[in-house]
Amino acid sequence: MISDVLVSTIDPVGRGGVYAMASELAHSLRQWGREPSFLYLSASQEDNLFPRSLLRRGRLWGAVAKSNRGLEGMAVGHVAAHFPSLTYIWWPYPVVRRYVGRFRGYVVLGGAVMGYTLATLNKPFWCWLSTLYQDELLAKIDMHSPDTEKMVNSRGVQAHLRQERFVLERAGVIAAISEHTAERVRVAYPSLASKVTVIPVPVDTELFRPANGLHPHPGTAESRRVIWVGRPEDPRKNVPLLLSAFQKVLAHFPNSRLTMVGTGVDRLAKMIEQFGMTHAVELQPAVTTAEHLADLYRQSSVFVLSSRQEGLGIVVHEAMSSGLPVVTTRCGGPEGAVIEGKTGYLVPLDDASQMADRLITLLGDSTASWRMGAQAREMAARQWARDAVSPKILNAFEKVCPSLLPS
Repeated sequence: MISDVLVSTIDPVGRGGVYAMASELAHSLRQWGREPSFLYLSASQEDNLFPRSLLRRGRLWGAVAKSNRGLEGMAVGHVAAHFPSLTYIWWPYPVVRRYVGRFRGYVVLGGAVMGYTLATLNKPFWCWLSTLYQDELLAKIDMHSPDTEKMVNSRGVQAHLRQERFVLERAGVIAAISEHTAERVRVAYPSLASKVTVIPVPVDTELFRPANGLHPHPGTAESRRVIWVGRPEDPRKNVPLLLSAFQKVLAHFPNSRLTMVGTGVDRLAKMIEQFGMTHAVELQPAVTTAEHLADLYRQSSVFVLSSRQEGLGIVVHEAMSSGLPVVTTRCGGPEGAVIEGKTGYLVPLDDASQMADRLITLLGDSTASWRMGAQAREMAARQWARDAVSPKILNAFEKVCPSLLPS
């Protein structure tokens, strides 16, 4: 394997969207004989130190070697607690400049600000963009708080917005992971519209597949299982909406069950107890492999997403590939995947009653559930399978660094 491609991103903690993007990009590159290396913004508390402290600990200017489940690279210490506007400015570190200089092709993955160092050093890169910084920020804060405007206009936020524009202006290709994100970029940066394209995150449709081509019959108590996958500490995931909706489902189907998957879901036990649903909610905080997650999808009847904002919602694609109908809020990216009444249902943000009604419909209507699950699987196999997306990734590399990969 030749290692001449560098991917700049945030530390892909857990099985979230960044990890899915990073692992699928690595898979595509390996098919072409390339082993990618990664430049991470560290999410580890051990690395979240001011660079001088790192130096005293024997580490070179805030950067340490990093291996994350087969994704090898270098982690940069997080200085946001001290100087928020410097979070993504890594190029002054000599060890980072030397490391970046070893490669011939570059990708910015996730948020555009992750590429600030590559843009500053004039490296040829394309950006695989999950969401715009402002969209993510506004979805995370309380829009009714009197401090919202102050936060949005803070020096740190305004610095990041300028950095985002700087990176996008210098990217050879801006590849949004969904049409929703692509349109948001076109609206926010109209002068860059000609560089915008859509490259969805591929799904391993052989791994994420229906159980023997079939699902448990949704009309039986044993099969009334709803699954949710996410990071509960992220306020965008809107866990209270999910629990409020499922509480209504339980009133209709007392034997139904909710499986919640993701790092940190075990910390929701007290909230679930307050809803009176401890007996009906299964918490799965230790799902560390795609195989385990695929098994949990196959044991379920319906997938639900309660988010306020998603650039794509990769878990929606995985669930659909597994043959599950989806009930999701109208939160951005998933609106391009879920076709109303065909692959699932779209409900308004923060509407627990309508979410519950749609879940009750699918859990009680075997015909609708089977039909939508089959159409969801067909859509996933046609649009998001690795074979369908890989040529688009290759095309982005060819536009930015044409001599890097085989034709």
